[in-house]
Amino acid sequence: MHVHLHPGSCTPSICLACPLSSAPILVDLNTGSSTVLPVSVTDAGTVAVLHQRNKFSDGSPPFTPTVATFNKDGHLLHIRNSKGGILVVDSQTVKVLAVVPVSGGSVIKSIAFSRNGQNLLTNSNDRIIRVYDNLLLQKDASTNLDAISGRMNELHGIEKLKTVGSKFLQLFHEFSGAVTKIHWKATFVSVVMASGLLVLLPAKGSIRYTHGTGLGI
Repeated sequence: MHVHLHPGSCTPSICLACPLSSAPILVDLNTGSSTVLPVSVTDAGTVAVLHQRNKFSDGSPPFTPTVATFNKDGHLLHIRNSKGGILVVDSQTVKVLAVVPVSGGSVIKSIAFSRNGQNLLTNSNDRIIRVYDNLLLQKDASTNLDAISGRMNELHGIEKLKTVGSKFLQLFHEFSGAVTKIHWKATFVSVVMASGLLVLLPAKGSIRYTHGTGLGI
């Protein structure tokens, strides 16, 4: 099980738990109450139930830890869905605000934000690390996302959710281990200067690849 504390408080009382073979859960450490988070949406844009025996879109069984993380201020949750994409969920209302499709539809193994919150990285079963630019304002991100959605009243359902997602998370770069058949075990992100992003890609127990994407490396 993977666990994340809410990053928006010095003494966080909300915990994000990602258990094996079930949806991620928000846990209130003060009251002990818990909320199951959505992992899939229908074409109509409503939350869909993912049965544990279902396989992911690339045929992988769901017997792996679920993947989810907070954004920098904790207002948004980014959750892997069953179709190789990312659901963006309001951490207070648990409402799905956007869907970000990932090319290829491969199962996402991990999601990470850079320390400044301006980049999001995904590590997928297709051995590709994808770096996205996060165009949302860092303060009150959920409010900003609602404003984007409110300007698209002509769209509905999953089409609207995907369009909203494309407005604030845009693919910036891809690092591929497909040729050498390397399975990245995790992704670590560190901002090295205002325009630079350092991506560390550990494989087989040691860090073997380092890329400074903002530095042209």
